[in-house]
Amino acid sequence: MHPIKHWVVAIIIAGLYFWIAPSPVDEELETGRVRYVVDGDTFILDKSEIRIRLWGVDADERNEPGYAKAKNVLKDLVQGKPISYLVKDVDKYYRIVARVFLENETEVNRYLIEGNFTKEYCLFSKGFYGYC
Repeated sequence: MHPIKHWVVAIIIAGLYFWIAPSPVDEELETGRVRYVVDGDTFILDKSEIRIRLWGVDADERNEPGYAKAKNVLKDLVQGKPISYLVKDVDKYYRIVARVFLENETEVNRYLIEGNFTKEYCLFSKGFYGYC
């Protein structure tokens, strides 16, 4: 086989591996208890001061009409409660960006989007929740 063909095959195999293999960041669920809800898509965990930003969720900001509703719904769902989360990224503010789950396995991110309390953040979710 020609040397260039070896490289092409190696690149294709490497690409397939990274496309199929799960990201190491996505493999483990972390756990914590929510101390404080910051807004409609961010909260802080007890003791650790870890800030969690909901992945794929775009909640209204403080000066926008849906802000209070999104924040209150998130607060009712998670504040003071144990959650588990699947880390997807860390943003420029050093918040963990994650999919978040309640004890009954309800995904908080999906609940907020499907309930029309927030929008899907399509730039990052790429349509994962089906609302782009």
